[in-house]
Amino acid sequence: MTDNTQPEALRLAIEFADCVELHAIPSINDIGDAGRELRRLHAENTALQQGYDAARLEIDSLQARVQELGAMLRENRCKRIVELEAQLEAIGAGGVEPLRPRQC
Repeated sequence: MTDNTQPEALRLAIEFADCVELHAIPSINDIGDAGRELRRLHAENTALQQGYDAARLEIDSLQARVQELGAMLRENRCKRIVELEAQLEAIGAGGVEPLRPRQC
């Protein structure tokens, strides 16, 4: 940026748009500045994309882990229900309906 109010890329875009409107040739300095700014923006974009890709992989990994933990929870909950029903039967709680229909 050349100042604190406008990004360099926008300054150059306005400068080039003015040149087009006036049928003028941009200054050699503006052309050089534009090349440097494009390379800088490309490098920044690449770094941001890599950060985004890393975050996306982490999110995908965490989603898979949540699914895995959910499956483990459901399995353990089913086992615990079966254990509790067996305990109720063992202590003579005859006639007690199953705590939940068996789907395990």
